[in-house]
Amino acid sequence: MRNKLLTGAATALLFVGLFAAPSFAEDTKPPRPAAADMQKFAKERCSEHSARIAGGLAYLEARLKPTAAQLPAWNKWRDITLANAKAAEQACSERPFPTKGKDGAPTIIERRAFMVKMLTLKLDAMKASQPALETLYQSLDTSQKEILDRHGEFEMRAPFGHGPRPERPGMLKGSSRMMMDDDGPDAPPPPPPAE
Repeated sequence: MRNKLLTGAATALLFVGLFAAPSFAEDTKPPRPAAADMQKFAKERCSEHSARIAGGLAYLEARLKPTAAQLPAWNKWRDITLANAKAAEQACSERPFPTKGKDGAPTIIERRAFMVKMLTLKLDAMKASQPALETLYQSLDTSQKEILDRHGEFEMRAPFGHGPRPERPGMLKGSSRMMMDDDGPDAPPPPPPAE
């Protein structure tokens, strides 16, 4: 009798444990990181973007191998691009975070205002660097132009958190450039890869 009672109690506890545990797990959410932690992470990510721009410029300079005659145009464009990256880093690190006593994420209004600020900054930076880029481009030979055409868009990537771009028909893998073949940009997309 005692064994039956213990077995029944153990079975009941097992069923309660199996079925109650998932319901307890559903009710608990991990705590949201503190605003200070989120701010620190954002600043690190923003400075990472600026560092990637500097690294991309170093890579591009090594690939282009600008001549003495091309160096002033290169230096001017590089300096403008680095200054723009630093300005974007500063603005990026000022993104809105929950304030003390506010539980949750920034509102849609705060997020949109930040996005507009960053996109405006990016557009202004591109406009500011365009004349220097055009001067540099005109000074390059054909093979250098091909290198810049392939690798010169690294500065245009957003510093405020976008992951890898999805693959789309007509896009080069990992690139924002459209594929151009003999049929032009309106040609039908290539067939999907065979699996």
